Amino acid sequence: METITYEKFKKKKIEEYSEENLKKIGESLCFRFNYRKKDLYNKIINRLKLDNEIEKEIIKNKSINPFNKNNNILIIENISLMEKLFWAVFRNKTIFNSIFSNFILKKSCSYDDLIGTEYIFNKFTNAIYIIKDKIISNKYVFRNEHHDIIEIFKNIIKDNQDNRDFYDVLFTKSNINFKDWNIWIESILQSCNLAALKKYIFHFKISPQEIQNTFPVTSFSFNSYLDIKMLFYLKQHYGHVSESFIEPLVRLRFNNYMFGSQVYINILVEPFKLKKLIKIYKYIITLYYNNNNGLNNDTYKYYNLIIETNKITSNHFTKNQLNSTIRDLIIQHKTQASNQQDISHLIGLLHNYYKIIFHISKKYQKKRSKTRKPMDYYYYFKEIDRVKDMLVSEGKTLTLSMVQDFFQVTLSNKQQKIEFINNTRSPKSLGYLANLILSGNDIELKDHYEKNLKPFLNCTYFKQSALESISDTKTLDYFFEKNLYFEDGNENWQYINNKDVLIHYEMLMKQSSKKFRIVYSDNLNIYMFILYRALLYPSIYKFDNCNDLKRNSSLPVTNPYLSALNIIIQKKHDIFENKYYHKNNFLKPTQLIYQISTNISKDLFYNIIKSRISRNFEFILILFLFYCGRIKEGIEYLEQFPTYWDIKFFSQEYNILAILPIKSLEKLIIFFLKKNQVSNFNLLTKIAAKKGYLQIFKKVFSKYGIFLRDENTSQYRDRVGVFISTARSYNNEKLLDFLLKYTGGF
Repeated sequence: METITYEKFKKKKIEEYSEENLKKIGESLCFRFNYRKKDLYNKIINRLKLDNEIEKEIIKNKSINPFNKNNNILIIENISLMEKLFWAVFRNKTIFNSIFSNFILKKSCSYDDLIGTEYIFNKFTNAIYIIKDKIISNKYVFRNEHHDIIEIFKNIIKDNQDNRDFYDVLFTKSNINFKDWNIWIESILQSCNLAALKKYIFHFKISPQEIQNTFPVTSFSFNSYLDIKMLFYLKQHYGHVSESFIEPLVRLRFNNYMFGSQVYINILVEPFKLKKLIKIYKYIITLYYNNNNGLNNDTYKYYNLIIETNKITSNHFTKNQLNSTIRDLIIQHKTQASNQQDISHLIGLLHNYYKIIFHISKKYQKKRSKTRKPMDYYYYFKEIDRVKDMLVSEGKTLTLSMVQDFFQVTLSNKQQKIEFINNTRSPKSLGYLANLILSGNDIELKDHYEKNLKPFLNCTYFKQSALESISDTKTLDYFFEKNLYFEDGNENWQYINNKDVLIHYEMLMKQSSKKFRIVYSDNLNIYMFILYRALLYPSIYKFDNCNDLKRNSSLPVTNPYLSALNIIIQKKHDIFENKYYHKNNFLKPTQLIYQISTNISKDLFYNIIKSRISRNFEFILILFLFYCGRIKEGIEYLEQFPTYWDIKFFSQEYNILAILPIKSLEKLIIFFLKKNQVSNFNLLTKIAAKKGYLQIFKKVFSKYGIFLRDENTSQYRDRVGVFISTARSYNNEKLLDFLLKYTGGF
């Protein structure tokens, strides 16, 4: 039967087609069900129209940057000339490929592959710009629409003109349906996004009474600075009665403002600046004490202090002070030789802020739950002996920040510091002070420190804590000059937390003709980086000969790439299931795996096959090729070794398959479609549906069809039903709409 196109089909009216002819056309388009003639005609014309649109879209995406064409792909017109020129260069494929010709990972991913806002925010430092551009350019970016929009609310949060303009576009010109304001206002409130709230209320004309009646503040948890700021804004602008604020704020008993946590606000945490402390104090005082519900007999003894402290404004401080953290302010004012009265006044004022906020929190706590102030509070405001006792009581849980804060903040003069150095007998505490003292310029402190180090230099606790403390290469140079911690085969790299220090450590090891020994570390951030460095600089690192490789005499057991590959395969679940790889990590797995796979030659690969280490070992190596964008080689090996088509391999390595780049996943799907491997095709296509890869469905199904030829109607319905239910469960409206149209909408 000749190919039917949309243009050719629509030339005839329905009356010109026989029912039998329509059925044949329908079967050629994978419509295997009985429809009435009119319904079948409509489904065929809709399907052919969709195929036509997909074909045009694919051709368009292959073309040079649309900015160079007359048609404007932006959903806004008022884009600046400089931004337009930037994207003209960025999206021009010829120029882009020239600029990034040496970019090793360009084959594994592209700009169009970036889908899902949570993924983009977690992986890229310029995530906000990527997402804004995709939305303004009307590009496919949402994998799970509702979830992805919430991630935008959580991350694009600053209330400035640029973000307000962005929310104008999102709410009025994107393809997302924002009309159900009950759902979206709740999501915006929970994200504490004032910029989005203002714009949403403006565009959808939500009245203050509707917000007040529909969204009682008591239904939300307020656990952060932005939460309290949002609460304050709602009270000021939308007239919630004061009683409605009591219950959520009483929750301070659950989220003590003095406690450090990922969930709860901590006004002592290092990034917390003075200007934010002043604001949050005023928010809380306004919400509590400007109504009778916030007062009782216990509170009246603080009343004068509360009122006086509340009179303090930002105008009482310099710009530098307002932008300083509380920790830095206290250290600065305790160590500088300035007016002691000024120092005492500032620290006393800061203490008042904390004392009052802590009192509010404690006041609402249940009597049976005992409140403990964080260590920071004692470092900043309490006497030395009390803090010393607390440090001793911490024992094994003593941390680097605890010791350094005590030394820098609590001990306000040199004599106190010297006394602590001379009297402490804790190797861990002394180790944590190594970088502070040895990288500094105070010779007297250094002399006392060195005298007290001698009994502890060979102590493991001291070594680990000293190396952990190092953030300045001067400290590492000190130990190098003393010939400490530079023995051959040492594993000290695992205690270093600073990339620059680690690279300096490598240089010193090479200078002394020594090597680090590679051992497994639970700290995957540093471990992946070390493996990568070990492959780049084999003269500085050595791998243990792997027992699995030793048993296979045909393999070179000293090959560092083979050793690294063996380690990664053994630890693959730790590596690929680790959720903590993000934009700030030392190294991402792709870079390491690319480095390994590019140095596993074909001859070595065939030797691995012959040696029969394990079939999983060989199969994972093939998947790594796809993972790094070396698709052609991966396909070549699959062609040569059909034993790896077995679905059990794919099922066992599902976690690796689930993170394959879109291009690699697409090529694997096409490969198994052509080989008529139903199980593999189904598994991979289901992954594509979960990932929201609409592009795969468009490209693959428009060219090859959605089913394999030996399937019966029942199998077809079941499999297509899985795709549709997957898209529906992930709220991917675009993928769902495509599948329903393409499959006939059953």
